[in-house]
Amino acid sequence: MICGAYGKGNAGDDAILSAMVTSLRREDPYTPIYVISRSPKQTRRDVKVGALYTFAALSIRRKLRKTALYLSGGGSLIQNATSNRSLWYYLSSIRSAKRRGNRVMMFSCGIGPVTGELNRTLSGRIINRYVDRITLRDAGSLKELADLGVTDVPAKVTADMAFLLDPPPKPLEDAYLKQLGIREDGRYLLLAPRPWPEARKHLEDFAAAAEYGYRTYALTPVLMAMEPSRDAPVCQELSGLLGEQIPHLLVNATDDARYTVGLFARMQGVIGMRLHALIFAASRGVPFAGVAYDPKISSFLDHWGQGEYCLLSECSKQRLCQMLDDMLRGGDDFDAAARRLKELARTNCRDAIELMRED
Repeated sequence: MICGAYGKGNAGDDAILSAMVTSLRREDPYTPIYVISRSPKQTRRDVKVGALYTFAALSIRRKLRKTALYLSGGGSLIQNATSNRSLWYYLSSIRSAKRRGNRVMMFSCGIGPVTGELNRTLSGRIINRYVDRITLRDAGSLKELADLGVTDVPAKVTADMAFLLDPPPKPLEDAYLKQLGIREDGRYLLLAPRPWPEARKHLEDFAAAAEYGYRTYALTPVLMAMEPSRDAPVCQELSGLLGEQIPHLLVNATDDARYTVGLFARMQGVIGMRLHALIFAASRGVPFAGVAYDPKISSFLDHWGQGEYCLLSECSKQRLCQMLDDMLRGGDDFDAAARRLKELARTNCRDAIELMRED
């Protein structure tokens, strides 16, 4: 059983799930897989797994009596920046799975921020008591886990599962990109903003960086809504700032994350607030820079060891243009780093199957 933020239309989470299922089946083709999802019909159709609705508690509990391994992840589930209720849901689901006889693994996940003394105490206590193994996508999460008081569970840093997602066959990829207006001989800069309380005042900085990329490097801006239901209005607003004088494209991520990965592979550079925009770029060896609105962005980039980022509070036209200059100047070996993290990502599934088969 896999539990995460699935079926919500987020390209990053969809990519994680697709890569998880593909990799688990490569390690063990015969064990049935079930996913807890906000859109179970869509998850069944797109990923070819069993699926249960996120809040169908009785159905989930019945199924957990028949499953052997419970994977909580990937993504940042143990955090309450989204809400306290989200944190409590994932903690209670871990406890429920363990009480019904499952081995429990927190799988390729990010940890934090967890705020509030009660939330931090509860998180540490439940993880210590009910989790058998933990793999994390960055070193910052390992430190946060220790700060929560988790001392009794084997934990190690691996990499995000989205590194293992490949584009679709080239004819299908070419047809999709042609439909979007992405030319094979074109040069593009992808920008992936997201809504955030402080982000809107920086949209003019994003627009200025897009214009700078167009006028200085002949890069056509591609405004990417990684989670269309939330990001599309921000991208529309950014498009309005660019106007007609700067040719640009507006793109929504697809339900099939492979096509989104294929699009990223055609970019000359990426500036993103969305973590998985940076991960998709990194996985294809495309230079990128991040705007860190959340510790998970800075933690990933520190773990990655290449590429630049600035905190959202420090975001400015000058800083974005400087990062664009630096990433297009070259010097970082993005391909070698991508190979290293892909191999680390593969160990997540090996560890999961090993845990399930333990006596």
